[in-house]
Amino acid sequence: MKAMQENGAKAGNIADAILKVEAAVRDLKAIPAPVPIPPLTPPWNLASNWNLLTQGMSRAQVVEILGPPTRETSVMDTQTLYYRDSVGANLTGSVTLEGDRLTKMVPPAF
Repeated sequence: MKAMQENGAKAGNIADAILKVEAAVRDLKAIPAPVPIPPLTPPWNLASNWNLLTQGMSRAQVVEILGPPTRETSVMDTQTLYYRDSVGANLTGSVTLEGDRLTKMVPPAF
């Protein structure tokens, strides 16, 4: 009889522990996922990425290589994507697209 009471007490302790773990899991699931940390160096800031650009590339291909531009202008079917360092504006570059195709690029002076 005593052994049954001890087993019952152990089962009660285990059930309490399970409830606590389940509550902790629910709390963790309620925490939003962390926002990814952006890379310290933007892709356009690497000379090797500018070397990958070729005439005729699409805007999507350029943005895939250099990342999103810091500014852009559009006149008729000509778009210019500007890449500029936000700190001191020492590095600047641009890509010109006509009809969604790269026609001219001015890489930063690395």
